[in-house]
Amino acid sequence: MARGGSRRGSGRHTTAPNPPPSGQKWCPYGVHFVLLADFAADRSRTNGLQSYCRPCQELYFKARGGMKIKYHNLRRRVIRALGGKCFVCESTKRLDIDHLDPEQGYIHRQLKWNNPRIYRFALNHLEHFQLLCHEHHKEKHRRRIRY
Repeated sequence: MARGGSRRGSGRHTTAPNPPPSGQKWCPYGVHFVLLADFAADRSRTNGLQSYCRPCQELYFKARGGMKIKYHNLRRRVIRALGGKCFVCESTKRLDIDHLDPEQGYIHRQLKWNNPRIYRFALNHLEHFQLLCHEHHKEKHRRRIRY
């Protein structure tokens, strides 16, 4: 990024021109102030919010093929279709989509979970999958047990 507060060649300012109004944050992609509620959470950042507001983030990813949006939307649909909670402890935090039959694991290894195709497959074959919280998923594969 070029010094001076703008991206090289884009003409967009990355720093706010003035201090933000109360309850708002600067979105460098849309070059505007936005309400804090319009920013997604991001624990890795000091202020706890992502850099771009949600509407600008959608535009950003659509301009680059929309893969991330498709991936997240499909993942949410699969989680909702599978009940939205861990099969063992009913937790709703850090859910993993697990294949019920270890022999079906080849699908999991071939496509990887960051590929939208695996979520489309899961939506059409829900009977082969279950939701587990991250801890129970690790335990299942470590001990080779079935739930």
